[in-house]
Amino acid sequence: MNPPKPRSQYLLVFSFGLLLLVLTVLMALGMTRIESFNSQLNEVTDSQSRDIGTISELFLSNGRRVAAIDGMFAATTPEERAAVHAQYRVTIEIYNHAVARLRELPVSAASRAARDDAIKAAARAQNVGEEVAQFLLRGQIAPASELNLTQAVLTDSRLQETLYRLLEANHSATAQAVAIANQGMRNGFLLIGAGGLFALLAGAVIALLVIRVVASTEANLEREIELAEVTLHSIVDGVITTDTSGRVDYLNPVAERYLGWTTQDAHGKPLGEVYRVIGE
Repeated sequence: MNPPKPRSQYLLVFSFGLLLLVLTVLMALGMTRIESFNSQLNEVTDSQSRDIGTISELFLSNGRRVAAIDGMFAATTPEERAAVHAQYRVTIEIYNHAVARLRELPVSAASRAARDDAIKAAARAQNVGEEVAQFLLRGQIAPASELNLTQAVLTDSRLQETLYRLLEANHSATAQAVAIANQGMRNGFLLIGAGGLFALLAGAVIALLVIRVVASTEANLEREIELAEVTLHSIVDGVITTDTSGRVDYLNPVAERYLGWTTQDAHGKPLGEVYRVIGE
């Protein structure tokens, strides 16, 4: 029959198992948080690239639209002006596509007002540009020039201003989202670090418990060995062992026979009370 395992062994196994479980949970939580915020950071980066691309497309198409109108001003004959106007119509299609993309662009609440202002400014710039182009197509250079100088330049400047404001609002929203994601990732790393520190401290505590258990076991074992050696070497002698305070700890069978005390009865009593020879 196998001897039962000591309780200390079960305690150590349970402690190490619990420590491993807690450390695993903390690591899993930390890695999950890091991965979650890393995904958010990637989404923010992709969204930033998409927004900048859409706004840049509108900037570029608006520049081509204005250049086409300038080309109509530079044309010297109705035929040349008509040819440039055909190119202008192509730029308008590209321009409208860019405005449509801007309208469908998902933006934050902070950037929505700037986007709506840019869409309104784009529509106003296109309407004024259309009027200028129609004047030029009919050969009415003077009213076209007046409208271009008094309104078209202003509406174009207004459009560029709103697009720059939209870029700034988008940058602020992106910076805030990146800061939140970075803070979340830092918290994830801190959680992992805290788990490692907890494991270190818990491991130290368990190690101290192990040392105490081992030391206690060794002390008990040495005491048992000492008692066994005393018994083996003193079969015919009466032997009494005491603790450091002079109280009886052990009587071998010969001493029990001589003194009339059993080890159980004499244990813990002062030596002077037990040590009375009652027989040879």
